[in-house]
Amino acid sequence: VFSDLVAVSNEKEQYGTIGPDLITYSTLIKGLCNSGNTVKALELYEQMKKKPMEFDEVFFNSLLKGVSQLPDCIIRAEQLTQEMRKFHINFSIYTYSILICLLYTSPSPRDQRGSRMPSSA
Repeated sequence: VFSDLVAVSNEKEQYGTIGPDLITYSTLIKGLCNSGNTVKALELYEQMKKKPMEFDEVFFNSLLKGVSQLPDCIIRAEQLTQEMRKFHINFSIYTYSILICLLYTSPSPRDQRGSRMPSSA
């Protein structure tokens, strides 16, 4: 599925046809994260950043939930929250809930980074 979406996206660029939008990508990202393929989801996100696309809070919440499964979850979550700020995406109560759970359940936040999660300001 991942390779099919990339192929469709490339075809869209080549032929100017309609291709995947944010909803399509968000659904795929959520599915990848929920199935334990968060690294693939992050790879897809990196490819998406090269395209003209407006991300939203729901998209980032899926990624944040996904990175909570990774050993370096605090570092990755911090990177994603910085990206959210860069794209001027506000944190919702749900975003804060994900971050609180991530901090509470991660093995040792200080071992990963040495600091706590940044604020949204």
